[in-house]
Amino acid sequence: MFICVEFGHKQKRLFNIDCQTSCLLDAINDSCYQDIGTFLHKQTEVFTKELNVWKKKETNLLKKLKTDEDKPEETPTAKGNKNAKRGGMKQEEEEQKKKEEAEKTAKGKKTPKSPPEEEEVKQMNEEEKEKEAITKSLEEVKTTIQKLEQKLALISDSITQMGEEANTEKVLDLQDVNGDRKYAKTKIGQYATEFLSEKMVYSLGKVVKNEQDEEEFRRVKVDGACVRTLEEDANYDPEEEAADNKKGKGKKKTIGR
Repeated sequence: MFICVEFGHKQKRLFNIDCQTSCLLDAINDSCYQDIGTFLHKQTEVFTKELNVWKKKETNLLKKLKTDEDKPEETPTAKGNKNAKRGGMKQEEEEQKKKEEAEKTAKGKKTPKSPPEEEEVKQMNEEEKEKEAITKSLEEVKTTIQKLEQKLALISDSITQMGEEANTEKVLDLQDVNGDRKYAKTKIGQYATEFLSEKMVYSLGKVVKNEQDEEEFRRVKVDGACVRTLEEDANYDPEEEAADNKKGKGKKKTIGR
């Protein structure tokens, strides 16, 4: 005779209810919190590996950007010699050409660039575009690294919180799909089969006092923000999730369905 208990972040576990309620609650406390801790540590490993990959990408992009910035700029003299070599011109021909270009400019005519100059401009434009592309990629990589670091910080907080909860005295309870509590603490001496239905799904929660000093059922769960992947975050819609939860409320929920 089994029931399914939901807890943590979309986690489930089967429990035998053919026992006293006190034994069932002890088993639920030990197993569920242990499962949560295992899950959080696995996600920590996953995000740490992913973070290391992105940090390597960042290092490579920074090296590439530095290499481009460290390229020596050609001096006017070097450019002149380079142009002369490319065009096979003599010094006298260059001076004559400069005079002709100056006269054309004075007359308001636009001086056309020589083939070597056009090639240099084209090369400079390509280098500038490449630098912009690297810079853009670097910004995207840094953003991703920041998101992963935030997730790891959240997971660390959740591990600490859940570890403290597991070892703290508390009142656990179960809630069915209709939102009805089972008040298990008042039935410690009974067999769980007396108030729980076989093959049904229940949510695990702890009973706390609210500001009005009234008992309140709070689900034992993990914030999805710390365990969702970046791809899942991009498609995450809190309103849609709330609508799905509301849609399932009130419907009979059994194991395997």
